[in-house]
Amino acid sequence: MEGKKTPARTVRPTAPKPDPAERWQTIAIAAYFRAERRGFAPGGDMEDWLAAEVDVDALLVPAPKASGPVAPPAAVQKKPAAKKAPAAKATQSGGKPRPSGKSTSS
Repeated sequence: MEGKKTPARTVRPTAPKPDPAERWQTIAIAAYFRAERRGFAPGGDMEDWLAAEVDVDALLVPAPKASGPVAPPAAVQKKPAAKKAPAAKATQSGGKPRPSGKSTSS
């Protein structure tokens, strides 16, 4: 089996997992501020907590990076410029061309 090479494995470092107690405390603080923004109206505590969990987890756990080049969506790609139609000459009420302000006689 000599001469046969195995492909090298790429090991990506992972972010350290946040301490559960610190995560809980951060969520509690974020939920408090959400409740404060809605005037501490009753009945929204569960929504505040769940939304705070989503926010905190998004900050603590980074999203995985895409591997390789990514093409932009079709809507973002450049489109060829459209040709502009020639501008129509402005006319006076009688259908005659307006004078340009330049005199043609010397």
